[in-house]
Amino acid sequence: MRRAYEDRLKQIKVPLRIGDEIMVRSLANAAHRTKTKVVGAVHGDFILIKEPLVVINNRLVAIFDQTFECSYFAEGYRYSFVSKYKSHAFQDIVCISYPEDAEISKVRKDRRIRVNIETKYAVFGSPKWFSADMVDISKGGCRLILKSNPPLSRGMEVLLVFSLPNEEEVNDLRAQVVRSTSMPDIEATDIGLAFVRPHSELAKVESFCEFCLFFEVE
Repeated sequence: MRRAYEDRLKQIKVPLRIGDEIMVRSLANAAHRTKTKVVGAVHGDFILIKEPLVVINNRLVAIFDQTFECSYFAEGYRYSFVSKYKSHAFQDIVCISYPEDAEISKVRKDRRIRVNIETKYAVFGSPKWFSADMVDISKGGCRLILKSNPPLSRGMEVLLVFSLPNEEEVNDLRAQVVRSTSMPDIEATDIGLAFVRPHSELAKVESFCEFCLFFEVE
């Protein structure tokens, strides 16, 4: 009995923190993926999480299969492991198995994610809005391609309005121009932006980027 307990303690330790997000993906249906929160854990024994549900529409939700993949991000590393339901603890809390093994990979926190998002922008303080194409995004900033629009120069501040691929609407996100590069071959300007505020809109971008990082979406 003691040997079994000692072997259990030798299992890989995932640095779980109560309240942190953990991503869950079905092994049977790759489209079923969602995020939930860590409620508690006992190393080598079990993890408590809020029951993960995938919202399909206003009337239908999907419950995960018995076995699923989890991804957890901590201190620049992604821990990916397979787990399964052990029991329903109480209300919307479920108990899942603690992993015997996990794939650990270092993840650049501000890695850029390729996107194709139609974006509206306005120079801060100006009432005029223009269109641009967002071609990549990270927690800290994004890259815009401006065509036939007034150029932006380093240090200028702009407001951004766009819809993320997860359908979150980002409104009046303030950003500062950190780079402006002319693209004469296509008569466009490549603009690098650093996000500034407000926190409510930054949180939407951060949540989307974390989701992509967990599941290695480019």
